[in-house]
Amino acid sequence: MRAFGVLMAVLAMLVTAPANAAAQADLSGMWELTVMTDQGDQMLTITVIQDGQNLTATGDAGEFGPIEMTGTIDGVNVRLAWELDLQGTPLDIVFMGILADGVISGSADFGGMGEGEWTAKRSSD
Repeated sequence: MRAFGVLMAVLAMLVTAPANAAAQADLSGMWELTVMTDQGDQMLTITVIQDGQNLTATGDAGEFGPIEMTGTIDGVNVRLAWELDLQGTPLDIVFMGILADGVISGSADFGGMGEGEWTAKRSSD
């Protein structure tokens, strides 16, 4: 009977291992984020810090000023939110994506004023 209990515990670990591994993906580091819009592709370099499932990302958006994003990772699902200041008017940009093969890709909502696709890959620098 004890052997059966040990066997069940080992099987439970094996079944949950892939899910735990996906939840433990570490996005910390520099990323090249490309936003595809009707006005053309916009490339941004961001530095991501991960604390458990919580993400913060910082960078510089040139004429738009500093990038300060917050977000989460839940398995392979990534969410980043950025409140962009457009000449005193806040624009909430939300990036929703899926992490696959080291690349995050998905869609972005530009404060209800438009949408676009985006991708992010680790910076080679």
